[in-house]
Parts: sequence; C-alpha cells; structure tokens
Amino acid sequence: MKLITSKCIYWHGGSRLNRKGEMFAEVHILDGYNDSSLADFQRMANELRKTFPQAKDNQISPGKISQTRRFGLSGLSIVAWRGFIPKGDYPGWVQYENARCEYSW
Repeated sequence: MKLITSKCIYWHGGSRLNRKGEMFAEVHILDGYNDSSLADFQRMANELRKTFPQAKDNQISPGKISQTRRFGLSGLSIVAWRGFIPKGDYPGWVQYENARCEYSW
C-alpha cells in the first residue's frame, strides 16, 4: 500500500469572484493509508469538512486514482468536492493555480 496523504486545492484561474468574494475551486484529499472502504471514504469526507463545512455528502465524490502523470499516485483513494471558497491561506493544504491536477479517477 502506498503511504501518502495529501490535501489539494485547485483554483480555476478563469473563474471570477462571486458576490461573496469567493473563487471556484476543486478540493481533493488523497490517501494511500486506507483500503478504500465506505468507512475510509466517510472519514476522508469528514476531514474535508473540517476545512470546508459547506461540502455536503451528495456533493463529495469518492474514488481511486486510475491515471496519473505523477509517479506514486495511482491507486490512491480520493474524495473530491467542487465549490466556491474564499481565496486565502489554508494550513495543511497545497494550493495550485489554474486547476490542472495530474491525475484522474
């Protein structure tokens, strides 16, 4: 099993700020420490909601990384959410401009 956990924010560079001053982003948690069970995905979704409480269960997508341009990510568990969030500092999260993630699920 791959041992990696990563929290990523992919900002959509072409997105304009909404009326609340928020920008559209994709938020991902990647985890190689688990077996991709329902309980694992629920734990990952709960971790995502610690920073983004507006993310609802029916908006969070679980999966496994199937294709990657980066070594070592294939097979990791992922939870993904899309939404408008304030642009700013998110400790523990890696932020990428222009929403170009290097994997798919």
